[in-house]
Amino acid sequence: MRPQILCVDDEPLVLTGLKRSIGRDYEVATATSGVEGLSVLRSGGPFAVVVSDMRMPEMTGAQFLTQVRDEFPDVVRVLLTGQADLEDAISAVNDGQIYRFLSKPCSPDVIRATLQDAVELRRHRLAERELLEGTVRGSIALLVEVLSTVDPAGFDRVLRLRRHVTRLADELGVVERWDLEIAAMMSQIGLALLPDRVLERHRTGGILSAVESKVLATYPSVSADLLAHIPRLEAVAAMISGQLAPSSQTIDTRSEEDRILLGSQLLFTATEFDGRLEKGMTFTDALAEMREVGGFNPQLLAALGRFGTRQPVWTEVAVGPADLAPGMFLCEDLLAADGAVVAPKGSEVTHMLRARLDHHQIEMSTEEVRVRMQAA
Repeated sequence: MRPQILCVDDEPLVLTGLKRSIGRDYEVATATSGVEGLSVLRSGGPFAVVVSDMRMPEMTGAQFLTQVRDEFPDVVRVLLTGQADLEDAISAVNDGQIYRFLSKPCSPDVIRATLQDAVELRRHRLAERELLEGTVRGSIALLVEVLSTVDPAGFDRVLRLRRHVTRLADELGVVERWDLEIAAMMSQIGLALLPDRVLERHRTGGILSAVESKVLATYPSVSADLLAHIPRLEAVAAMISGQLAPSSQTIDTRSEEDRILLGSQLLFTATEFDGRLEKGMTFTDALAEMREVGGFNPQLLAALGRFGTRQPVWTEVAVGPADLAPGMFLCEDLLAADGAVVAPKGSEVTHMLRARLDHHQIEMSTEEVRVRMQAA
């Protein structure tokens, strides 16, 4: 199937010329305004490239392409502009992350070459996303789940942090989140390298000495160092490194420049929130205390409050060990017949836990275990 291109210009003759120039190589759709262009994008596609004129009534090309960026980040954006609009075009490229601008009049050869480059750029972006979202994220998820057999409590905390981060991202309208999920999954890995006595006191709420507190505070940098030299995870490492540093700076959640700040503040907010829940606080009390204490990013604290109004409805049931399924949470310790704890109370049933039960044929101490799961 030929790539789809959308051309937007308020002059029908220009659209006719563009369609004639590139129609042999691409499926071409046209629109005479930014509003109509957005409607075409929403109802058709997927489009590989959008080519827009700069000067149009009601909505300029720069404004239109910025909206395209927000709603359709995978679409490559090209701006056509006259010499009089050159300064505005440069600003649009810098501020709106537009791929390229072309000066009018523009020869068909230049347009075709630009579209060929733009389509190839999109293909590379999608391929890299598939690699990062599928292979890398999946591999890290498996690695972290394998480590759960060594530290079940730590793994459960990682799962909770990932849920908090993804729900906050939902509330903020963040579409692409593979890096945020990886940051959540790897944010605690440095704890595994801390001295056992420090880690035990930290998790049980014990009092730490000044030296032990200083050692504990190094775990974000330790976690970040483990990732810093892995290709394409440098930004994730930076997010993890800053996870204990609060910031009230306004975050543009759609900007690549603010991506590291967004990730670190998501981790900071999620970690502080989860710590309060671990102490037995309700959602309402945890949120109220965070608001009272201050120091949290206002955008993320507001997002936390919003998703608190849509808490899922849970039901508690008793199931046999063979019926434990991913998505369930243990309401009691899952014990083997010899009394060993297979998974502690509060643990999420994962594919790894299910595999352990199936492949090792662990004999359970009871025929039923109580779990909670989201109501249908």
